[in-house]
Amino acid sequence: MPREAAARDQVPQVMRNQLTRLFGARSAEARKATRTEAEWRRTLRAILKELDRYRRANVHTDSLHDLLLMGALESAKLSLDDESFWPGFVEGLARFALVLMGDYPDHTDRRGTAKSTTYYWLRASRSVHFSQNPAQKVWALREAENFRHLLPKAFWEVEAEFHQQCGYRASRRQFVDWLRTKYPLAYAAMF
Repeated sequence: MPREAAARDQVPQVMRNQLTRLFGARSAEARKATRTEAEWRRTLRAILKELDRYRRANVHTDSLHDLLLMGALESAKLSLDDESFWPGFVEGLARFALVLMGDYPDHTDRRGTAKSTTYYWLRASRSVHFSQNPAQKVWALREAENFRHLLPKAFWEVEAEFHQQCGYRASRRQFVDWLRTKYPLAYAAMF
């Protein structure tokens, strides 16, 4: 008797975009348009491995926080051994995101009263603070162009205008200062 083929699920386009960004457009992960349950598990394990590599390269924190982050990823990984793995996988990723923002909330004793102004704060043990140097600000402007138009013209045109006025030896800090005075609304919207 022939073995029944495993059911294949369509890979949503947003997931294919994410896989392209993580693994590259030419990777097998990004090119597959459908996946079996076993293939989903392999792909999700590969994603977790990549997230852990990003964690190690970018998150410099205390050992407890690092342990909580690793535990969240491990929880997501262990869920892939369950028959119904999606809920556990999502739980692990949600926990990872919350812990990455600072802490893992615990509202088990909360009664049905109104939420305080500090309800969503995750700062009991640590705080997250993002900062940008001038080069990062320029990069963020380039990236922002893909999502919404902050500038009255394309970023490359603004950059060319700057170089025309200030020369090619001008620094990124000089560009950011120039941008602040030349396009104050765009600067304020972005930074």
